[in-house]
Amino acid sequence: MKERKVTATNPLPKTKYIKQEGAATPTHDQLERDCGYFQSQKLLRSMLDCGLISLSKFNKITLLNRQSFYPYLVEIMPEIR
Repeated sequence: MKERKVTATNPLPKTKYIKQEGAATPTHDQLERDCGYFQSQKLLRSMLDCGLISLSKFNKITLLNRQSFYPYLVEIMPEIR
């Protein structure tokens, strides 16, 4: 079996947040869940790109990640079929 190396990509650039009146501010716990979700998805995407998992497995694990981490805006994320 051919050995494949998974490398980390550069971290996301710092984002400037603009406080909007009436907008809900995420809590520390919500931000931690989001961070965990996106790190997990980043690793999962690398595995898919390297051919280590199939698209159907990727979608199943993505659904599990959404249930486990429950990201801040999970309600508006695209549905996986």
